[in-house]
Amino acid sequence: MVAITHFAWGGFVHVGNYQILSPLLHVLAGFAWSGLGISLFNIQYMYAGSKGRTLYVGLNAAIGGVASLIAVRFSGSIIDRFEVIEMPFGGGTLNSMQFIFFISGLVILSCVFYVRYFLKKEPVNVEE
Repeated sequence: MVAITHFAWGGFVHVGNYQILSPLLHVLAGFAWSGLGISLFNIQYMYAGSKGRTLYVGLNAAIGGVASLIAVRFSGSIIDRFEVIEMPFGGGTLNSMQFIFFISGLVILSCVFYVRYFLKKEPVNVEE
């Protein structure tokens, strides 16, 4: 659902429909990210051993924060560089901000496929 909301921001929101789609996509993204946040926390908590669990979760959050900082800076530079460029897309145009959301949706969707098809599904002993 997160990838779908990013694709929708990237390809379908424009001046003619933003008053309807913007609130709807905000609500959908909120539901999707809240469920994803709970799941990701539970997964990292499950894989962390009982010794050092707090350090593991904290370090994981710090690494995620640094990765988010880098991603935002990189996306911002792409938006600044291609600010005036509009690309034809689906009968309309796609500006640089929409392009970032579209690429973000592709990355999120590729992560879903990677987890689904390439990660090993081994039972985890939580009490270690």
